[in-house]
Amino acid sequence: MRTTYLVMLLLWSLHAIAQTEIKNQYVVMSDQDSLATDIYLPAEEGTYPVILMRTPYDKSQRKYGSYFNKRGYIFIVQDVRGRVRSSGRFKAWIDEAMDGQETVNWIVKQPWSNGKVGLIGSSYSGYAAMQLAGTNHPAIKAIVNNSGPANLYDVVFPGGVFHNTAILPWTMAFTNNKAFNFPPYASGLSLNQLAQQKPLNDAFVKNEYQGVFWDYLVNHQTEDYYWQQVNASNLALSDVPVLHITSWFDFIASSAIDGYREMVNGQMKRNASHNQEMIIGPWIHDDMMNGRTAVGEVDYGEKVKYGLNKFLDLATDYFDVHIKEEARSGVNKVPFKYFELGTEEWIESSAWPETSVQSLYLSQPKANRTLTNKASKKAFKDSYQFDPENPVQTLGGANIHFPFFGPTNGLRTQNELEKHSDLLIYKGEVLKKDLQIFGKIKASLFVSTDAQDADITVKLNQIDPEGKVTNIRDGIQRLSFVKNRAQRKFIVPGEVTEIAIDLGYMAITIPRGHRLSIQVASSNYPKFSLNPGTTEDALLTGDFKSSTQTIHVSADHPSRILIPVRK
Repeated sequence: MRTTYLVMLLLWSLHAIAQTEIKNQYVVMSDQDSLATDIYLPAEEGTYPVILMRTPYDKSQRKYGSYFNKRGYIFIVQDVRGRVRSSGRFKAWIDEAMDGQETVNWIVKQPWSNGKVGLIGSSYSGYAAMQLAGTNHPAIKAIVNNSGPANLYDVVFPGGVFHNTAILPWTMAFTNNKAFNFPPYASGLSLNQLAQQKPLNDAFVKNEYQGVFWDYLVNHQTEDYYWQQVNASNLALSDVPVLHITSWFDFIASSAIDGYREMVNGQMKRNASHNQEMIIGPWIHDDMMNGRTAVGEVDYGEKVKYGLNKFLDLATDYFDVHIKEEARSGVNKVPFKYFELGTEEWIESSAWPETSVQSLYLSQPKANRTLTNKASKKAFKDSYQFDPENPVQTLGGANIHFPFFGPTNGLRTQNELEKHSDLLIYKGEVLKKDLQIFGKIKASLFVSTDAQDADITVKLNQIDPEGKVTNIRDGIQRLSFVKNRAQRKFIVPGEVTEIAIDLGYMAITIPRGHRLSIQVASSNYPKFSLNPGTTEDALLTGDFKSSTQTIHVSADHPSRILIPVRK
């Protein structure tokens, strides 16, 4: 019966004179689950290339059909498995590769398709598109990915620590497979209040928010087979042209940029034509499409304003080049474009800029914590006590775009935060010339703790001549995940461990007369979940203990931060 109905719909659509919208057509997967799909056909009969978007956020809210029809494309938008009108169970990321391929296979067999498909998406939809990048499906000619991650484990558990502010709102929103669960919540608790409940898992269960997605997270906190299924695979072997779009204050920025670089490096190693492009703006997650220009305490002005129409123009220009093989119209003329903070200017480049690494070593001459260009010859230890009842608060950075947790996004003044008792602050020398930071910032520290486990956080800041401290990037590492992300290995209390902390990517010019500084602590909360200091699971326990962390500096323990500097 369903097959007959689909055939009748298709025959009717082919003879339509006006633009045709086919709503809730069901594309049947190989396991017989059916995905609700809307098809927007141009007014004139014929065969056309197709732009496909797959979303968990209700396809009826993605009404881009008339835009793409006017540009000579069919537009198809689909509810992913288990969401809204599609059947099956939403399993958070697991089915997107298979379902995406089967949908593309279905598209190319339709009488209105010319066999060429472009994929477009933002956030989860961008991720769903990137799941097909490594397949080299012959029909997929181009992808536009706005704020979609490649490696998901790094987004959900950066450094092995649960990313509260990024994942809790998303988890709660998808408690009900067919609807969205946004504030105000039935429990009467705000998201911030819920995040502070201990054990966090018990709070989710008690308030009926756990859902299938939360169960996945609780049961897969190591980088196990689950993440191997859902991380984008074979990107280094992909020849699909992709326009990657992200932003410095997007919580998935590092994953998106890593995906871009993996594809570029893979193509170069295979001597293939480098066809990847990237735009990095100063926005928060997904905000290119919203047209906002202010992030944190800074408004970057009209030069960074895009909005939905300009984004669609940018995407369609890319599709025209790679699907229709037309000359570039001028919306985006370079393969790599990024916004540099500090100068507040767009920089265009033919490739990823060349950089060199500048190491700033932790030093402590006369008990004055400093960052210097040379490793300290004098050995010293620097300790602080972590109190889980009084954690260092999140202030600024690349975090979730929902305003649930307070001032957590962008560049923020840090001076009040630095009064916290369990922060170690190391200050660099006054810069004699501008410092152009570009790329991934890292820290390499030698640490020990008197507990069975601990987290170490590092935040890179700049200090202006008046003493105002502003954040640049931050990161975290859980000691039990230092050696193996696939299996927790608890450390020996008192034993010195070398750790690498990924602070993520940034492009910023620090003016001469300013200084760099870093904050070292054991919490950045509520951005990251707290460490109980024991062998207990941080999401399942309510017992959190204070601990003392020690930073070691010597010729054998050259604790430092590594700054990529543009050549």
